[in-house]
Amino acid sequence: MSGPDWLAALFLFAHTETQSFLMSALFASLLILWVMISPIFAILLSATDEQSCLMPAPGQVYSRAGLGLDAIKLVGLGSLIGLLLLAIILPLAAPFLATAHRALAPHTGWMLWSAVIFLALSERPRSAPTALAPWNHFTYTMAPVLAGLGTLLLSGLLGLILYHRSPIPLTASILNFVPAIIGFFAVPGLLMHVFAPHNPRGSDEPRPPAELSLTSGVFFMECEPCVSRAASGNTDRGHQFFHATACGALSGIITTLIPALTGSIGALLAQQLVGTRNPNTHLVAQGVTRMMYYGGGLFLIFLPGAPRMRSSSAALLRTFYEPTSTQVWFLIAIITLSAVMAWLILPVIAKGLLRMIESRGTRPPALMALSGILIFVVGTTSWPGLLILLTATGIGMLPMLFQARPIQGIGVVLIPLAYALTK
Repeated sequence: MSGPDWLAALFLFAHTETQSFLMSALFASLLILWVMISPIFAILLSATDEQSCLMPAPGQVYSRAGLGLDAIKLVGLGSLIGLLLLAIILPLAAPFLATAHRALAPHTGWMLWSAVIFLALSERPRSAPTALAPWNHFTYTMAPVLAGLGTLLLSGLLGLILYHRSPIPLTASILNFVPAIIGFFAVPGLLMHVFAPHNPRGSDEPRPPAELSLTSGVFFMECEPCVSRAASGNTDRGHQFFHATACGALSGIITTLIPALTGSIGALLAQQLVGTRNPNTHLVAQGVTRMMYYGGGLFLIFLPGAPRMRSSSAALLRTFYEPTSTQVWFLIAIITLSAVMAWLILPVIAKGLLRMIESRGTRPPALMALSGILIFVVGTTSWPGLLILLTATGIGMLPMLFQARPIQGIGVVLIPLAYALTK
């Protein structure tokens, strides 16, 4: 469920303009805080959502080198860059976005089908040892492709079932797809950590060499994981920074113009256009994309002249509350202040989780997260939601077991939307 949907539900309890403004400011602050803090769990515990499912792969590279905190800071830096781009671009581009939205809206259906085809073609075989027999060689190399395609098709089938005959109670219909999304993206990674061998890092275990540390140079992306600091120069840092900003901004623009495309798919498309493969660039670009997707959704609700490009709940908000120009700038200031405060507390929360992981392993925090997920799903969607969660988890384990891309689970949203817009 998108942020504007939650905001619409909260506004039902507000009756005056002052209450509506205070509630919108509170929700905007909480949403920005979540955008800034959630990459901690995506990188360290592989507990992702449909927007951050591309983070664990490069994040694990950093974590294995002892640089998990630096990977989190890179994503946080990208989020601040994305907020700066939003504050600069959106107030100027809001009138033009309405024209672009009217031009693109009739073509959204085939764009979504093109994204589905792109996801199917993005899986590629893995290399295999040459000593394998022909059949064993085929099954080894094609396992990720078959698992990815199977995940995409099965998730789309589950999405069509939820779209037409959802077992979720009518009182919780606004959370129709939430158990499935959690099952596809959050639960499989947590289960892998629960059943992984218990191997906490002891205090006497050797630490990574000093030249791998990004703590002092995180703002300049001074090195790549497992590459010494001397291997990177100023030109390379500037090139990485430009690529990260360009990739994140491009994917943010794509997902703003076509909201049905999530930030992860926009990031994949932008990476193909910009041509970046650097893990530093990838993490910063992910932060930019997430902030532009969620923050842009907030801005587009309230900016004068902006199109109603988000959910129906977001469009409904303007029918009973539209802030004045002064309140809009207050909201932008509150969002910016919330992002800065989240950036300050980001290392504190990350270090606390890292200490727990170093002393007890990833199993205890993964179990805590799974318990919270079960309580949330059962409490909001009852037992039908739990059944959907377990079904989606079973399908979502395929990419984990066969080294395919977890993003294929986004078919649960893409395929029903593409079907609805083209039937």
